[in-house]
Amino acid sequence: MQSIKIGEWFGEYSPALSDNWLKDLLGVELSYIDKNDPCVLNINNQALVLKLDSDLGPLTAKYRSNESLKKMLLSTLGNISAKRNWQYAHYLLQHHIATPEPLAYIHLKKKGLNYQSWYICRYLEGVNCEEYFLNSPTFTPSMRNTVSAIVEMFMALRSCQLSHGKFKASNILILQNQPCLIDLDSMSYHGNKRQAEKKWRKDLQTFMENWWERHDIDKQFRLAFAKQGVDL
Repeated sequence: MQSIKIGEWFGEYSPALSDNWLKDLLGVELSYIDKNDPCVLNINNQALVLKLDSDLGPLTAKYRSNESLKKMLLSTLGNISAKRNWQYAHYLLQHHIATPEPLAYIHLKKKGLNYQSWYICRYLEGVNCEEYFLNSPTFTPSMRNTVSAIVEMFMALRSCQLSHGKFKASNILILQNQPCLIDLDSMSYHGNKRQAEKKWRKDLQTFMENWWERHDIDKQFRLAFAKQGVDL
C-alpha cells in the first residue's frame, strides 16, 4: 500500500490503481451528476455510490460528505469513515470472508474532523441478497447452497469477533450463489467476547428481519443456523 496526498486530501491506495485516476476523481463535479445516470449505483443524503471505468476495469467509488458540524462530529467520534471501510475490507479478505477488493481511500478533514471522503474498490456484478431471495416467488433448490454460504459467513464473523453494524440483506451481494459483504463503514472488532456476541446477535436479528413476509426463506435460514448450534 502507498500513501497519497493530493492538495489537502490524503489517504492510501493500492499500487495497482493509478494516482492520476484518483486525481481525476477529485476533479469530478458532483453537482452535475444526474441520479438517473447509469453510473449512479446509489444516492441518498449520506452518500453517493458510482460505477466508474478505469484501467483495472469497472470500480465502485463511494463518496461521503458531512456538511454540518454535527455530522462531522458524529462521523469522527463514531469513526465512520472511508479509512474504516478500507481497513476492514483488508481484514475480511485476510480471514477469507468475501468483500470487494479495496483499492483506495482518500479523505479531507475540516478543523480536524471528518468532512469528505472517497472509498474505491472493485466493482462486482451481482444482485443484492434481498432481491435475490424476495424476487423469487418460491424458494428454489439452488438457494439452499446460498443460505448455507451466508450462514458460514455469519459464523466466520462471529469467530473473528466482528459486527457489521448495518446488516441489512441489501448489504450482501450474491455472486454465483455466494455472498460478498459490502458497506463496511460501521464494522467493528470487539475484544470482549461477551460484547462481541451481543453485537453479532444484533446483526443476526437485523438480517432475519428481512424475511418476515417470506416464511419459507425464514425457515431455511433458521434450519441452517440451527445446524451450526445457533438458536433463533
